[in-house]
Amino acid sequence: MDHRLKSKSVIESLFKDGKSLFVFPIKVVYIDKELQNAEHGLQIAVSVSKKYFKKAVDRNIIKRRIREAIRLNLVGEIKHQSYRAAMFIYIAHEIQDFDIIHRSVKKLIQKLLKT
Repeated sequence: MDHRLKSKSVIESLFKDGKSLFVFPIKVVYIDKELQNAEHGLQIAVSVSKKYFKKAVDRNIIKRRIREAIRLNLVGEIKHQSYRAAMFIYIAHEIQDFDIIHRSVKKLIQKLLKT
């Protein structure tokens, strides 16, 4: 199963019906669904605001750091009985160090897995 969230309809339902968690500098919007013919697991998307980071290079650096933190914290953790979609949204106005992003993602993933 591909863990990237690409479906426009699922992303729209995330913002319409999703729940959110927040640990600075990242907010997670997630939704659980019971889908009959879908594969089980977690799909993830990462978003960085173009309003605060005009240069694509800066947005890409932040997205890479978030994805790496997710990869390090989700090794062997994806064992959901249902389908879950989550979008990690970077909300800080400056580029944070990887350590700060990693701690934030780790706390968010622990909260996500408890719910």
